[in-house]
Amino acid sequence: MKISVPILTTAIVSSLAGGLVTASLLLGNAAAADKEPAAPPAILTIYISEHGSSVKEMNQAHSKYFAEGYRFAAMTAHNENGDHKGVWITYVRSQ
Repeated sequence: MKISVPILTTAIVSSLAGGLVTASLLLGNAAAADKEPAAPPAILTIYISEHGSSVKEMNQAHSKYFAEGYRFAAMTAHNENGDHKGVWITYVRSQ
């Protein structure tokens, strides 16, 4: 296999440039380094059992956490042996 040097050099430079762009996106620029870093978002996951009125509990949880500044992120059903057992609901809040 014969590779010409200009093509190989272009591929290496392109690869390095992509890495530099990624690094600058992750690390930010020098001016931003003077600022205090933002706090990571708060993540909260709750479990609502299938027993009782899970729809009512879910609505109450949504109201409670929305009032505290959280927003809905995900909901995952909990099933065992084909039976619905409950749901996990995840909320996030940027600080």
